[in-house]
Amino acid sequence: AAFGNSNLYFIGAIFGKGDVAFSDANFGKGEVHFSGTNFGDGNVYFSGANFGDGDVNFPNVIFGTGEVYFFNTSFGNGNLDFTKTTFADGGMNFTGTTFGDGTINFSFANLEESYAIFFNVSFGNGKLDFSGTKFKELLFNPQEIGSNHILAHGMSIKRGAVFTLPSSGISLKSFELFGASFDGPLFLSGNLGIVPDIRATR
Repeated sequence: AAFGNSNLYFIGAIFGKGDVAFSDANFGKGEVHFSGTNFGDGNVYFSGANFGDGDVNFPNVIFGTGEVYFFNTSFGNGNLDFTKTTFADGGMNFTGTTFGDGTINFSFANLEESYAIFFNVSFGNGKLDFSGTKFKELLFNPQEIGSNHILAHGMSIKRGAVFTLPSSGISLKSFELFGASFDGPLFLSGNLGIVPDIRATR
């Protein structure tokens, strides 16, 4: 699918049971809104999709049982918003994805029964916010990371969390885990030029 440069709205859309595929879709320069969308049980594919520089919004979205794939997806320099999004039993996978310089916001998203994978991804110079986010498991192993801030105040993880930062992690301006909670092991490795804030971490 090829969309033009106007804004695109799926606000409040309801998808039934079954897979939903936007694979290899080309989104134009406008904003993309999936706010409040309800996906039924089944896999959701945005693999290979190309987003322009407009904001991409998934706040308050409900994903049913199934996997959510963003394999090799490309985001522009707009903001990406997953605030208060709920993922049922399954996972969210961003393997090979490229992010621009906008803010990436997962604050207060609920992945308590889902894993999240950020493997071999490239981040720009924007802010990455996991504040208050609930994960079952988290793998954060980017290929490239820009001069940005990682915020994870009050984040909670039921099982394990792995943060493996590349050599470009030396350019991070902050890495804040203040008040985060881990019910399983936390692995943190990388070459950092700042001191991670792990105060009040459990």
